[in-house]
Amino acid sequence: MVNQAITVLGLFKYKAAVDALIDSFDADFRGKSDWRRAYNPGMFRENIATSLNQLTGQKIGAEKQAWLKWWNTHRDAITGLK
Repeated sequence: MVNQAITVLGLFKYKAAVDALIDSFDADFRGKSDWRRAYNPGMFRENIATSLNQLTGQKIGAEKQAWLKWWNTHRDAITGLK
């Protein structure tokens, strides 16, 4: 369920979805699994990065601080997000 929520957020063209995904890097994924895609916490974080890429077009990787730095600089300039 968690991984599907991450994926779905990547479809919502809202700045709030970007904020929520970036905040999701802090989630405790230990002990969670997704039978199709995520078998360890790192895989959940990779899915977050993929969803962020879908929303922003940026390939920054699965690092919260890098996303925060980019987002804080480009938040108002990004087009296509409400």
